[in-house]
Amino acid sequence: MKVKRYVANSLPDAMSRIRDDLGDTAVILDSKPIKHGGLWGLFGKQRFEVIAAVDHGVEGPRLKQHRVERDSPQDGLKREIESIKQMMEQWMYTQQNDLPRPFAAVETHLKRQHVTDDVIASLFRNVQPRIRDIQNADEKEIYSLVAGEIRERFEARVGTPLSVGSGPKTVYLIGPTGVGKTTTIAKMAAVYVLEQGLSVGLIAADTFRIAAVKQLKTYADILNVPIHVAHDPNEMKEAKEKLSHCDVVLVDTAGRNYRQKMNVSELFAYIQHSDQAAIHLVLSLTMRDEDIDAVLESVSSIPVTHLLLTKADETTSYGLMLNLVSKTPYKLGLITTGQNVPDDMVEADADQLTQWIMEEVDGNA
Repeated sequence: MKVKRYVANSLPDAMSRIRDDLGDTAVILDSKPIKHGGLWGLFGKQRFEVIAAVDHGVEGPRLKQHRVERDSPQDGLKREIESIKQMMEQWMYTQQNDLPRPFAAVETHLKRQHVTDDVIASLFRNVQPRIRDIQNADEKEIYSLVAGEIRERFEARVGTPLSVGSGPKTVYLIGPTGVGKTTTIAKMAAVYVLEQGLSVGLIAADTFRIAAVKQLKTYADILNVPIHVAHDPNEMKEAKEKLSHCDVVLVDTAGRNYRQKMNVSELFAYIQHSDQAAIHLVLSLTMRDEDIDAVLESVSSIPVTHLLLTKADETTSYGLMLNLVSKTPYKLGLITTGQNVPDDMVEADADQLTQWIMEEVDGNA
């Protein structure tokens, strides 16, 4: 593989040079604005550094074999287009060195909420055409437009995770260690049994933590529902067959380090051949963006259907929710707000989520 660094006055100029030099099969590995000249790089002219590569037939390490085998050429193209789109979003954002004051105030707030630069840029780009005089726009107008844009994004992605009907019969909760999967399973079971009057079965597949199995068995006794323990994929299949009479089967999977391929492969073995299944990826709102991205990349071969966010009561920064719906195709389902079973859990609501993110701007909601 040939890797080269390019510095150009603009991204289009860099892309043109890369195509001329490396051909149409070149892949962009990284790009960022840099300052050229000036004092310590400050006040200098802005240029762009782009790292590109082309494969001349030498096969690299197969670190993502499980994903490559499942991806079609169209999937690879979609990922590359999305990567370029995000790169352009961030580049456009860096051009807004002198944001009009109303935009700057909203930008400051969104950054405090940990909304990423590319998402902020896309929000501003979408609302700008609706403003007649950007330089003299009223701050409340900008706030209202940005809040409306955020609300629309949430509305397009909010699901109905607790609705059964003719929907999924088996519900898996997957996610890294410590995000609260076991407690959330108990909350979901309580809602199905106590509020919806459904028959529920539980499967404890987190056999790496004895406490997790014991905790789930305790909740099963309280709710008077059957529970089975699955130590391997075969036992998982047997457990589901034994619980086939139930309206809903909830599966608590092991919290593992998904950066290790073996752990992801084991997880996939547990959930494959599951008809009418919903797979909720459980993430904590206290996690860092970098860790979230690592988890999303690691489980990309898993057919996730919903995002389930926990520990909303342990943070005051809710921008992660907006970042997630902007970077994933999954429905946003349940959000937990504490440890109490079954009370501290709500279905995602676009108005509420928007308020959590925007409520401090000028005291508005």
